[in-house]
Amino acid sequence: MAESIKPELLVGRELQEMYRVIRPISRGGMGAIFEAVHVRLAGKRFALKVLHPSFAEDPELLARFRREAEICSALGHENIVQVHDFNVTGDGMAYLVMELLDGEDLAARIKRGPMSLEETVRIVAETASALDAAHKAQVVHRDLKPQNIFICKRGAREIVKVLDFGVSKILDSSTVVTREHALVGTPHYMAPEQADGRVHEIDGRTDVFALGAIVWEMLSGKMAFAAPNHSAALYKVVFVDPPDVHTLRPDVPPAVSAVLRRAMAKNRAARTASVLEVARELEAAARGMMPDNVPPREPTLAPSPLEVAATAAPATQPPPASSAPRVSPTVAILREPPKKLWWLPPVAISVIAIGGATAFLLLRRPEPVRRPAPKPAPAVAPPVVAAPAPTPMPSAEPVIVASFEEAAAVLRKRLASRPARPAAQPEAQKEPEAQPQPQPEPAPQPPPEPEPQPQPEPQPQPQPVVTQPAPQPAPTPAPPPPPKKKTGTIFDN
Repeated sequence: MAESIKPELLVGRELQEMYRVIRPISRGGMGAIFEAVHVRLAGKRFALKVLHPSFAEDPELLARFRREAEICSALGHENIVQVHDFNVTGDGMAYLVMELLDGEDLAARIKRGPMSLEETVRIVAETASALDAAHKAQVVHRDLKPQNIFICKRGAREIVKVLDFGVSKILDSSTVVTREHALVGTPHYMAPEQADGRVHEIDGRTDVFALGAIVWEMLSGKMAFAAPNHSAALYKVVFVDPPDVHTLRPDVPPAVSAVLRRAMAKNRAARTASVLEVARELEAAARGMMPDNVPPREPTLAPSPLEVAATAAPATQPPPASSAPRVSPTVAILREPPKKLWWLPPVAISVIAIGGATAFLLLRRPEPVRRPAPKPAPAVAPPVVAAPAPTPMPSAEPVIVASFEEAAAVLRKRLASRPARPAAQPEAQKEPEAQPQPQPEPAPQPPPEPEPQPQPEPQPQPQPVVTQPAPQPAPTPAPPPPPKKKTGTIFDN
């Protein structure tokens, strides 16, 4: 297919017996541009833009090619390239007949270095005039970039021409020329709503954003959203603000940075309303006048892998206007997480599921049976044990003895006949009294061995040890006086 538009095959050929191809000017992926002359009007020179036959077979691309001819011809503005004719040859080659421009595009001018502020203001004013005419006709360019701004010579002065309205959008048009879910344009100069796929939000402010990015590049000499690939460029367009241009060029007033910050605002509502307003504010800022309603800079985000790659790689210029189709990756690239974090969503879902299951099990667990605490036993005062009454000595009748030996025999007899002392029995516990009586102090003699205690009840109370008093020994009888008379002696116990 590429052989059908080789220069040697087209040079000298007449198209529709009206235009003769003279020489090639440039070539690109979608076609080529040739210089041609009118067959019947000698000396009338044109630029012939030929679409590659393989693209001419695509109805969408062919419609875009034809649209460029219709829009440029209908606008008829001094700063928009003039299109005189559109046709398709018998072998399927579509072409546009445009005015022949002598000069260079803005991209070639920027390659020589940053431009002066005065020259920038002049070029922006003419570019804004062309775009304003298109916006008034309800046409949004959508692919504004340095390659589509041509600086041509007209005698002693230079004039700006805006090219390539092929991907423009006609507002409120029922004809759909571009796919709704495809990105059309150049990512490095797209507005966030265009890069984000919000086609219904595209209006004149979309071109305002692109114009602000072009002005930033004219003053700094590098792209505002420089990136090694389309994905990184889309990320920066949506999330990253370029630095203020006066920090890169001290001779530029800070007011110019404020104008560009407003023109490249991520929020469409905070952006400059029209391209003419951008041109007026830039001219005033060159004299140091600060614009109104300058939005704050977007918060700095953590650099993504795309941004890191963009800062590490050298900035590359986008392909020329006649290169391959400008259908960029869809905006889904922006919403995908970095590849290094592919595990984050599954892990988050797992953690949430485990937490929910744990909470469900905890809520379903039966309440533990709460048993009433045992009531404390009432305090019982130690029982008061009355001391046993002394065992009365058996009464003895008076005995009359004749001698000491008889008295001793009587005493032994009396002692042997005394009854044995009964064992001490535990007395029943008495009710506690308000003021217990003090216990009698035990005798110094060692206590007798305690008797075995009865088995305790289920809740026994401590039993006090009752010390039995030692038995009082019988008084030792005094020795009898020597007998004087045969009279008896009385022994008392």
